[in-house]
Amino acid sequence: MFRTPIILVDDEKDQLDKLNMAFALSGLPCLPILYTSENETGIDHITSDTEHARIIALDINLRGEQDPTDAKRLYSPIEKVLEKLKPTGPYYLLFWSRYKDLPEQIIILLSTRSKDVVPAPIGWGFLDKTDFQDPGSSDELKRKLLEVVSEVKIFNLLLEWEGRTRRAASYTLSELYKIAATPHDNGWKIEETRKRLITLITHIAHEAVGNKNSKTAPNHAVETGLLPILEDNLLDMTSADSVGRLNDEWASCLSKLGNPAGLESLSEEDTSRLNSFYNLEELPDTYSKCKRGVFVNSAYTDLTDHQKFLKTFGAHTEGFGLSDLVREEFVFKANTDERNAVISASMYGWLEIGAACDHAQLKNKLHRYLFGMLIPAEFQSYLYDGSRNLKDRAHAGIYRSPILRYREKPYILFLSFRYQIGVHPGSDLLGVSLFRMKDHIMNEITFNWSKYSIRPGITSFRQ
Repeated sequence: MFRTPIILVDDEKDQLDKLNMAFALSGLPCLPILYTSENETGIDHITSDTEHARIIALDINLRGEQDPTDAKRLYSPIEKVLEKLKPTGPYYLLFWSRYKDLPEQIIILLSTRSKDVVPAPIGWGFLDKTDFQDPGSSDELKRKLLEVVSEVKIFNLLLEWEGRTRRAASYTLSELYKIAATPHDNGWKIEETRKRLITLITHIAHEAVGNKNSKTAPNHAVETGLLPILEDNLLDMTSADSVGRLNDEWASCLSKLGNPAGLESLSEEDTSRLNSFYNLEELPDTYSKCKRGVFVNSAYTDLTDHQKFLKTFGAHTEGFGLSDLVREEFVFKANTDERNAVISASMYGWLEIGAACDHAQLKNKLHRYLFGMLIPAEFQSYLYDGSRNLKDRAHAGIYRSPILRYREKPYILFLSFRYQIGVHPGSDLLGVSLFRMKDHIMNEITFNWSKYSIRPGITSFRQ
């Protein structure tokens, strides 16, 4: 059974209490909200976090209209309630009324007039609330609710997964508490158990990120330490009896699973959003510049000051500017004007690639960075794309990311293994943090960097 937030909204306390009791007796905890005409949305008095609601059940006639069959009059308060609740989805929208034809009319009005302020539900349904006001009808309410929601297979399966993650977190804490619990042969030792629990979690945090890091970022340290157990519990949470059923239901829902040839291709926008979802975290300007995977823009924002920028690498730079560097590393087919347009539209800077163990132990006196450019995807035709038998890179020392979205715009991140620096976090070379590449893609980047850096040249001669 799923354990997800259910929100009930009604303007009559009697009916709201009866419905709430029926839901509670069904084992479905919910948030009952009494609608009032005394404030703008009718539910302004609610301060709870409602954006992750999964089922929203609304009385259609929230204002007690004399003519409860006029959908246009009933629509406005419903729109205001949903706008206030701000569900991010996926959520299922349930209406209750004696008039079965009204919900579809309300949905049409919401989808045409409110599409910009109310996210679309993953499905919608209807309940006749007069059938479920008797506390004895709780089992029937539970059955009917599951029946209605289960009509959207993907939603029902995702609700089950969400419920398992909650249970996995609960089970993780229970296991940890069992370790901390002391023998109660002479009565409860609550104080001692609490102290042992604190000691255990402190050790877990130290082991996860190192002693010094745990002191500067305690929450991150604790969550990082508990995550492996949570993940393991989640993977084991599905009972043996449920595996077959879930396999059948997922296979039925994902009808083209295992058949990529018949699967509709993802759009570039979907691909970039998925890549960002898995690989990139946008950061505030104030975020530390010296965390592993952080991309920091260059403090030298004047693109005409190429020499000052290039001297960072300690190389002879006379007659060699940023445009030449970009041409050698990233942009091949563009002429000078096009290349300058790419440079002006791109963000260049540094990706921190320090070893994870050094970060855990705070042993980085100088932080290592690779030179990179975040180039808008619209300039793909100017980039290396298979010319000169180099696939999509200028040479083996280039890392090219998939298309990512940063601030709602698609980009490609290029990194050059040839140009790297070691600087103090307070270096005036570093601008501000833009985003962080997540751990799994950082592992890919550093793996490719290490392969490039150990390529053998002429070996030494020894006696």
